[in-house]
Amino acid sequence: MAAQDFIRVTASCLRANFISYRAWSKKFKWLVPDHFFEGAEKLLSIWFTTEEGKGEEHGDLKKIPRGKWDELVRGVDAEILSEIEDEDVRAFILSESSLFVFENRIIVKTCGTTRCLKALEYSITLAAKMCGLTRLQDVFYSRRNFLQPKAQVDMHSSFSDEVGYLDKFVEGGAPYVMGKVNIDCWFFYTKVQRSSTGVSIGQPDQRFELIMSDLDPQAMKQFYYSSNQTGHAATLSSGISKLIPGARIDSHMFQPCGYSCNAIIPGGFYFTIHITPETDFSFASFETNHPDGNHAGFMEKVLNIFKPGHLIVTKLANQLSKTNVMSDFRLENYDLQDLQITKYPCYDVHYSSYDVRSLADHC
Repeated sequence: MAAQDFIRVTASCLRANFISYRAWSKKFKWLVPDHFFEGAEKLLSIWFTTEEGKGEEHGDLKKIPRGKWDELVRGVDAEILSEIEDEDVRAFILSESSLFVFENRIIVKTCGTTRCLKALEYSITLAAKMCGLTRLQDVFYSRRNFLQPKAQVDMHSSFSDEVGYLDKFVEGGAPYVMGKVNIDCWFFYTKVQRSSTGVSIGQPDQRFELIMSDLDPQAMKQFYYSSNQTGHAATLSSGISKLIPGARIDSHMFQPCGYSCNAIIPGGFYFTIHITPETDFSFASFETNHPDGNHAGFMEKVLNIFKPGHLIVTKLANQLSKTNVMSDFRLENYDLQDLQITKYPCYDVHYSSYDVRSLADHC
C-alpha cells in the first residue's frame, strides 16, 4: 500500500475508533508531512443596521472604495486576487479564501493561519464611518476543528480565545460546539440575546455548507497547476461550472496546486468553493445562500466532484427561509455519524457528519 493510501485509510480508521488526528500525529511523527496547509476555514458573517434599527436611511457597504476592502483583507493576513460584482453583491477571491460584501452584510472566509476575526473590529468602524451602520444586527462565526491548532496565531489559538475576542464586540453572544469534540467537531458562535428594539433580519436568510476531507486523489488531480493552468479550465473540467445554472463564476488556480472560486447568482445569492488537494491533508468546502428547499441536489453534484471520505454538513435558516433544516440526508455510500439540530431565537441550525462506507470497511 502506498504511503498516501495508508494515511487516507488510517484517517478513516481514526474516526471509527475515536482517535484524534492530533494524538495519532504525535505518536507517528514520521508519517506527518513536513509541508502542511490548514484548509479548514474560519467563517465570519456580520449584519449591520442603523442605531434605531428601523430602516433609517443609510449608506451601502458595496459602494465603499476598493482600497478600504484591501485594508481589511491585509489586516487578516491575506490579499485580494480578483473581484466580480452585480447589483446585490461584490465578491472577492482572496489569497486565502473569500470576502463577500452586500448592502448591509459582510462575509469573511479565510483559511491557513489567517486572523479572520480581525475583520470584525475593522468592519464595525468602517460600516459606521462610511455608511452610518452603527449597530451589529447579527453575527455568526464558525469553523471546523483544526488539524494543527498550535499553528494558529493570536485570537485563533483556541476556540476559547476566539470567544473571548468576539465577546469584546458582540452583545449577547454565545458559543456552541457540535459533533465529537475529541475527534471532529464544528464550533459556532452567534447572538442569542436580542436587543431591546427586537431588531432581527427582516428577509429570508439561509446558509448551506459542505466541509469535506479525505478527498479522492484521482479527483484532486485537476486542481493541480500541472493539469489545469487557469481557474477557468479547472472550473470546466471538474463540473463546477454546472453546479447552479446562471451562476457567474470567478475562479483562481494556485501554484503548484489549490483552487478557489466565487459565484454570484441573480437575486443576491452566491456560492463559493475552496480546495486544498494534497492527499495528506486534503480539504474542500462548498458554501451557498441559495434558497433551495433541502439542498439535496447540490450535495449530489458536489460529492460527485470531490468524492470525500468524510464530510460535515451545516445549515442555518431563519424563520422566513424555506430551507429545510430539520431533516438529515440519506446519502448513497455514506454512513451518518452525527446529527444535531438546534433552535435559536432567530435561526435553526443543522449539523451532521458522514463517513464513506468503502473507507470504513478497511477498519
